[in-house]
Amino acid sequence: LSDDAGELNFEKVKEGRAFKSDFKSSDAFVYDNKKDLFVWIGKNASKEEQHNALTYAHRFLQKTTHPLLPITVVTEGRENKYFRTAIAA
Repeated sequence: LSDDAGELNFEKVKEGRAFKSDFKSSDAFVYDNKKDLFVWIGKNASKEEQHNALTYAHRFLQKTTHPLLPITVVTEGRENKYFRTAIAA
C-alpha cells in the first residue's frame, strides 16, 4: 500500500517467499502466507497508509479462499516472532 503517486495504491509486489528486504520503510505491506495475514507498517509510512492498511488487508482477505485468517499488525523494528518466522520459512 503506497501513496507515493499522490493517492493510495494497493498492488501485488511479489508472489512466493518474502524476505525482510522486500519491505520498504516508506510503505505499508500486506503479507499473506495462507496461515496468517500480516500488515507490516514501515516506520516512514504516511499517516494515510498507516490508517488504511488494515482496511485494505481485510478487503484483500475477503477475496481469497481463506478469508477467516487472523490479521496481525506489526510495525517496522517491532516485528513479533510470528512475523519473523513467517518471512524466514
